[in-house]
Amino acid sequence: ITFDWKILDNNYFQTPYFLSGGIGTTELDAIKIFLETTAGKNCIAIDVNSRFELKSGYKNENKLRKFKKSLYEN
Repeated sequence: ITFDWKILDNNYFQTPYFLSGGIGTTELDAIKIFLETTAGKNCIAIDVNSRFELKSGYKNENKLRKFKKSLYEN
């Protein structure tokens, strides 16, 4: 289940944090928008879901690179 990041909009965190909660390729646009918000400024990592795995516990490096590249494209 994808975490509702809107909850963070009204709560400014000065402590760096990891964003997680059902994050896959379909959330890419929403993550880009979220990272531009005040709450998103202290996000230092994104924990992606099992849709990036080759098998349980093993991430697909190509999918991760593509996701990361897409995340920082305009």
